[in-house]
Amino acid sequence: MKSNQPTTKATERTRILGIDPGLSSTGWGMIECFRNDYKLIAKGAVKTTTKQDFPARLLTIYNAIHSVIETYTPAILAIEKTIYAKNIQIALTLGHVRGLLVLAAVQKNLAFAEYTPKEIKASITGNGNASKLQVQKMVQSLFAMKEMPTPHDIADALATAMCHFHRSRY
Repeated sequence: MKSNQPTTKATERTRILGIDPGLSSTGWGMIECFRNDYKLIAKGAVKTTTKQDFPARLLTIYNAIHSVIETYTPAILAIEKTIYAKNIQIALTLGHVRGLLVLAAVQKNLAFAEYTPKEIKASITGNGNASKLQVQKMVQSLFAMKEMPTPHDIADALATAMCHFHRSRY
């Protein structure tokens, strides 16, 4: 695996895949960066249901993100760190999801970066304690979207990609 906090050279066109991991909904957003400019390439959310057993849900997420990586060829995967969870079971579940997302990145030799929710929010809104709605509105503004990105997992994924873009330029 490459450096944990990769940098993006200002002279290279680079694609960053931002991911907000979750078992029910994993948001993803692909941006392309060049010098000080960026643009939205694609976005989406991988949904699973409780009708699927746990391994099937993980496989659904892995296959979908693997397909996104194959289709859009990012250089970097930026992911939200899990800092705390309401209970240990949620933390363990998120650990499984994050692990398979890192595996998908490593298999394609992508650089890997991770950021805390506070780092992402501060990078996008200027406030590390911003609400989900504030993040959604800022992402909508940054990418000149007609509608607010929903579900919020997509906005969080795009915010994660933008956080990496901002951090890697300096």
